Amino acid sequence: MLRAMANPTAHDKFTAPSLIGHGVPAVLGLLYLVAAVLAIRHGGATAALPATLIVVGGLLPVLAHFSFHHRSRPAWAFLISICGVFAVVEFFGAPKLRSTLGIPLEVTMILPALNALAVTMLVTMRDQYVDRAAPAARRAV
Repeated sequence: MLRAMANPTAHDKFTAPSLIGHGVPAVLGLLYLVAAVLAIRHGGATAALPATLIVVGGLLPVLAHFSFHHRSRPAWAFLISICGVFAVVEFFGAPKLRSTLGIPLEVTMILPALNALAVTMLVTMRDQYVDRAAPAARRAV
């Protein structure tokens, strides 16, 4: 209670890190769904690519919703892990994408940068997702 009084915006969900950290993955999820449809229509990709894009594209907006509106710690943690993995995978896949599509490397680096931005913003909010069971678990030990 004293902590909330000392910092009145500690639990305000409409802060810049919260809006960016949840908005970017939600938009990326929709982009992944569009990319999955395009990959299916193009037909040159293996079945794993569209399947992964469909699953992740569906998960990101749902996780962002539960993390933002319900302050769900599992949704927040899973959102961070998915965005982190995709940031790394897309970072190292950018040169292949550049040569395959014939677009500049700077363009292919936009998605990894957005995922890294989302991870950074979500991690800065870690104090708002403190595990509520932690004090009871510490007393039991």
